Amino acid sequence: MKKISFILIYLIIALSLSAQSTDCKKFRNGTFKMNYNGLIIIIKRSGNIQTEYLVNKKTSVSYTINWLDDCHYTLKPNNDLFKAYPNAPQNALISVSIINTTTHSYTQSTTSNFTKTRITGEVIKID
Repeated sequence: MKKISFILIYLIIALSLSAQSTDCKKFRNGTFKMNYNGLIIIIKRSGNIQTEYLVNKKTSVSYTINWLDDCHYTLKPNNDLFKAYPNAPQNALISVSIINTTTHSYTQSTTSNFTKTRITGEVIKID
């Protein structure tokens, strides 16, 4: 009986994880909007490049994306970020985990190798 219970729990966990992975795939590419501390950030993601800009600002910065799996990726700043923000750490690496998805949005948890701060927020797909 214990063995059957363990197998059932394992199957439920495996199915829920694979269902989440499928949901995350639809957010790999597109245009997104995120509100961070009252600032609206537009994110455009295509292939292995992510470009971000603040609404009403002309400056944009880009990152190279490395997808670790369907719901986790890292962002490595490209040279344009260092030109816009010369004090940014040269070895900066941002880690993003998609922790929840809906039809048109996802919640992400973001950490980096240059601060202990963890940011959690909703990202809405707009295109």
